[in-house]
Amino acid sequence: MATGVNLEQILLNLVLNAIQQLILENVAGGVVKVSTAYEPQDRELPVKVRVTDNGPGIHKRDFQRIFSLGYTTREDGAGLGLFISRQMAEDLRGKITVEASTIFKGTTFLLELPASNTRGTAA
Repeated sequence: MATGVNLEQILLNLVLNAIQQLILENVAGGVVKVSTAYEPQDRELPVKVRVTDNGPGIHKRDFQRIFSLGYTTREDGAGLGLFISRQMAEDLRGKITVEASTIFKGTTFLLELPASNTRGTAA
């Protein structure tokens, strides 16, 4: 398993999606932030990576649908990025969710991972 490559692809997908939404919606002063944290009190998934933007936001009804194969809001989109990212996160024994989103104010995606992988590779 190529853990590092998978993690890189997940983060690339999340950041690119955020940037594309900022461009699509012509957000002036668009910002994408990536932050990391280690929360040892969460024994199963203590590694947290958040990707936050100040874009158009996602309606709560779409929080799960955006991870479906083929779902896209872009004319040139294939609807693969978030679907593949969720599968890769699950392969790493982690998960991706929409942690928070407010229409016209932005979205935060949360990637949660275990501190180590049972296959002997660091996550």
